[in-house]
Amino acid sequence: MYRILTNRLNLPVFFIILLTLIWGSSFILIKKSLDVFTPLQLAMCRIGTAGICMLPFSISAFRQIPRTSWKYLGLSALMGTIIPFTIFGVALLHLSSSVTGILNALTPLFTFLVGTLLFKEQFQKEKIGGLFLGFFGTVFIILVNSDGEFGSLNYWAFLIVLATFCYGINANITMKYLAGLPTLSTVTWILTCLSPLAWGYLLFTDFSERLTSHPNGWQAFFFICILGAVGTAFAWILFVRIVQMKSAIYASTVTYLIPIVALLWGIWDGEQLHALQLIGCLGIVVGVYLTNRKR
Repeated sequence: MYRILTNRLNLPVFFIILLTLIWGSSFILIKKSLDVFTPLQLAMCRIGTAGICMLPFSISAFRQIPRTSWKYLGLSALMGTIIPFTIFGVALLHLSSSVTGILNALTPLFTFLVGTLLFKEQFQKEKIGGLFLGFFGTVFIILVNSDGEFGSLNYWAFLIVLATFCYGINANITMKYLAGLPTLSTVTWILTCLSPLAWGYLLFTDFSERLTSHPNGWQAFFFICILGAVGTAFAWILFVRIVQMKSAIYASTVTYLIPIVALLWGIWDGEQLHALQLIGCLGIVVGVYLTNRKR
């Protein structure tokens, strides 16, 4: 077993599986943490924890980032962490973690769409089929209520769509304005800069009161620490390593696998997933594949 995992040819596969398990488990951890903390408290604590974990890389990161890029890094921090992390928290107060994990797979579709519409990227006609199929799957999920009935609008699902739209903007900001910078350095810069602001915000809320007075306070805090340390900091290091060993296209394989892990966690937690939602999931995953594949 050790030889298989340490074999360089198999190591990227192991990393993809590990990253899938980490990111696919994020939604159930968010859901459990929301039993105690507010969505914004969860987001700030997650960012703060991740920033602490990235401190060992911070000195080299700040040396590699020119000041001319700071404004774009600020936008990236807003669109890639603060807004979507908070939105996911609000949405998971009303949605199942499995449905949230499925809708999260829309990120590559919005990356392409935002790039075409807002960043003047060249439009590729062969991507239309994938976009149509992906958004068809999204509409399917949005129009299915918690009882599996079609035709009842699920407004909360729009929040996840908005969060993935933010991720799409962030991806295009990164590709257009931060492409020449080391990915790990940009992530480190963002998280270490946001970390003291995040902890400062928590000092002025009832975070500590919720932590100590709620019977599940420390358990929820532990879940958020896992989200920050493993689901954010370590996961990004792992993602960058996969890109370095293979390619960005290879690393994007994780997008198709995350919903599976989210679904399994949802089933374990007693969530119900209906046939129409599974059809929507299939439409999104296939649509993402068609949009993301090479020409």
